[in-house]
Amino acid sequence: RLQALAGSDESASSAEVEATPRLPPPEDVSVTAGNRAVTLSWSLPLRELSAYSVDILVGLESVDIICIDDIDTIAGKLDWERALFDLYNRLMENNKCIIVSANKSVTELGITLPDLRSRLSWGETEQLKPLSDQEKLLALQYRAQQRGLTLTDEAAGFLLNNLSRNMKDLLVNLEQLDQASIKEQRKLTIPFIKQVLLS
Repeated sequence: RLQALAGSDESASSAEVEATPRLPPPEDVSVTAGNRAVTLSWSLPLRELSAYSVDILVGLESVDIICIDDIDTIAGKLDWERALFDLYNRLMENNKCIIVSANKSVTELGITLPDLRSRLSWGETEQLKPLSDQEKLLALQYRAQQRGLTLTDEAAGFLLNNLSRNMKDLLVNLEQLDQASIKEQRKLTIPFIKQVLLS
């Protein structure tokens, strides 16, 4: 069972939520409450999902936004290409949104199903570039603010200069700091960061 904290203008927390995810079960589940609704979300890269049956995609057209990462890992797997094409069409029929990422452009992916290649060419295409250190600092501060934390320039700089600069690792560190700051009722100071992450 999971419980979500609500926004400050609502009651302190939601009712408990019970959910049975399709295989594979998520390791990290995020639960948020607001506008009298609870959102349950998790992430699993397609490279891990592709070891399962394509049936895992059935019913996803009811979700408002589907994000599929690592689509390049299913290139040439005709059953997965067909299943993603079908999912894409079901999402469009239901006025839902799909966001797809890959390590190459659509033309270089090696997708064998022409209809899927065509669908992937629709819409907006962006090339994402690695964040600069200044952008990572701002991203960390933004995520901290979303959690109700204050992360000063000095504290964010300390994280960047003393821990992995990989953004995923930095966000995991921020999660650890958030949990520790709640438990110990402490602000995110450099001594506290050292205590939590470097001891």
